[in-house]
Amino acid sequence: MFHVKHAEENATRLLDEYCSELNAVAGFRVESAEIAKLARFAVLLSSYKDSNVVGTRDLEVILAQHVMDSLSCLQLPQFARAERVVDIGSGAGLPGIPLAICRAEAELALIESTGKKVRFQRQAVQSLQLENVLCVNGRVEEVARENAHRGSYQIAVSRALGSLPVLAEYGLPLVEPGGLVVCMKGKVQQEEMEAGKAALRELGGELCSVERLRRLGMQDERQRSLVVLRKTRETPDIYPRKTGVPAKKPLGQA
Repeated sequence: MFHVKHAEENATRLLDEYCSELNAVAGFRVESAEIAKLARFAVLLSSYKDSNVVGTRDLEVILAQHVMDSLSCLQLPQFARAERVVDIGSGAGLPGIPLAICRAEAELALIESTGKKVRFQRQAVQSLQLENVLCVNGRVEEVARENAHRGSYQIAVSRALGSLPVLAEYGLPLVEPGGLVVCMKGKVQQEEMEAGKAALRELGGELCSVERLRRLGMQDERQRSLVVLRKTRETPDIYPRKTGVPAKKPLGQA
């Protein structure tokens, strides 16, 4: 118990610094109660006994590379206003759970196909008493065809899940017309951008912007790119294609 308390205190101290940086960069204030929950979430990630859900148990790495990186999305003004957000391929709840902590008035749905990661999500949501989070255990290709989810969100976000054509096929069916798909990327190659644009024409979307942001909490100069796609019309009913097909045969690629 002492170890957990000490870890949370260290995490809170680091998060105070990181969140001050977020406030300075984007004018988004994270309250002390939210910082405490973010710290608790980071400790849960580092100490989860059933499996290593993020590939590391180093608390400082988890804070910088996972928790604060997730909050980089809040540098995009639309995230500060959205009421319904879906995190596709959420893994251990990233970026969805940190966003849900800082946007308690928004509804967050987390779609993840791996059972052990969804079990962690549900334990974290219960421990953090997050009433605005829905954990969905399923493949996004199937969930996006369900009436409860298709066309239901203002923003779909994904972190490190796939190429732009794949993310567009996963995300656009889930958002309402005018909604956004936010793809969290590092450096995006021109070839991927061109394939993404070709896929968007088929799916009923357009490239809205590419926002190059500094990754909060990082000591180096690495950047986080947010590739923002907008839904311009209803996505044809045939999309997303059957499970596994979007990743194996991406749209827009020869």
